[in-house]
Amino acid sequence: MSFAHHSPIGLNHFVGSVSCLQITTAGDDRAVVQLSGVIGSGSTANGTSLAGRSYAFTIVDQANKPQQFSLPRFDGTTPCEGGKALVPVTQAGYRITGT
Repeated sequence: MSFAHHSPIGLNHFVGSVSCLQITTAGDDRAVVQLSGVIGSGSTANGTSLAGRSYAFTIVDQANKPQQFSLPRFDGTTPCEGGKALVPVTQAGYRITGT
């Protein structure tokens, strides 16, 4: 999995494995995706290495509403814990591509 987050302080990017993927649905046409794993390579906007650290985040997709995602949580995560507080996706949204 490749994750890129464009924050006000710069770009946060990492590539990592996914060890847990959990999808739940609700009656309001909402899907909540929680995933976690281990980072193989990447760094924060200020250059701090993320390699070897665990991560977890959440994606919320609801019909006719913008996607939301959480800022990633690093280290000390439990499987499929999810991330921090949700914020709106303001650019291209989430995409799945095969490699």
